[in-house]
Amino acid sequence: MKTELEVETNASAKPDLDHSGEASKPPRDGRSLPRVRSVARAIAILRSFSSDKPFLTLGEIAERTGLDAGTTRRLLITLRDEGLVWQKYQKGLYCLSYRVLELTQSIPGRITLKDLLGANLLKLTKDSGMTVYLSIASGNEAICLARFLSEQAIDIRWWSEGYGLPLHCGAGPKILLAHFTAQRRHNLYQDGLKELTPKSIVDPDLIEKEIISIIKTGYAVGVDDVALGLSALGMPIYNENGELLAAVSIAGLTPYFTGDEQVRLHHILQQAVSEMTHHVGKIKPPISTGEIYF
Repeated sequence: MKTELEVETNASAKPDLDHSGEASKPPRDGRSLPRVRSVARAIAILRSFSSDKPFLTLGEIAERTGLDAGTTRRLLITLRDEGLVWQKYQKGLYCLSYRVLELTQSIPGRITLKDLLGANLLKLTKDSGMTVYLSIASGNEAICLARFLSEQAIDIRWWSEGYGLPLHCGAGPKILLAHFTAQRRHNLYQDGLKELTPKSIVDPDLIEKEIISIIKTGYAVGVDDVALGLSALGMPIYNENGELLAAVSIAGLTPYFTGDEQVRLHHILQQAVSEMTHHVGKIKPPISTGEIYF
């Protein structure tokens, strides 16, 4: 098993407004820019069609999108003229055009989960001020697919991309372990559990008790169990069928993971995972370190 433990002082990192009183640089991912409402509305119309209801009337589309009839009709006519929507004149019905399929030909043949969620993970790093990890289970390890370092004075650099951690240590790994079957966890326990620190939990009964809590609350906490002085919060990412795809966790110095500060970080993580879920609904498990499948 590969592991890496390192805490590095980042003297060159520029603190944000909350920590220094200085204005931070505007984000480079575009999230501070105003949105084009007409584009968002047009996309909402395209998404209103489904395999169960491929043909819709103007009124049905307006109802599904929450738009007024006039706005809906103008956007539909534009989409029709651009070849993305087909209009069945005799019955007043609309449906997606086969031209939509042409757009799918431009989707990259190979894309990773890190590529798909990279902007969200970077935003989570900025919002939380913590180092962010994306991980999957592989055998008896949790493998780090992506790591985004914080801009704080202290960067938490344990668990590099491609490296593994025991599934019973750390918030992200515990999320993955909680989604194993009881038999698979039992087999893991039979192989023996290694302590990374004196705070690592290696008693199967205590781990199972913690797993019950993780399943009930939807998140995991790891305190000093990978490296003394470091703690983490983790949550699962599911597809639209409720199947586990990966775990997202944020890590930093232990004092930040207690009391009101932990509550604040949990809220930020919860919101970020909710946003990521919109991007992964169609992805099929299992996830590997390579490409993903829709």
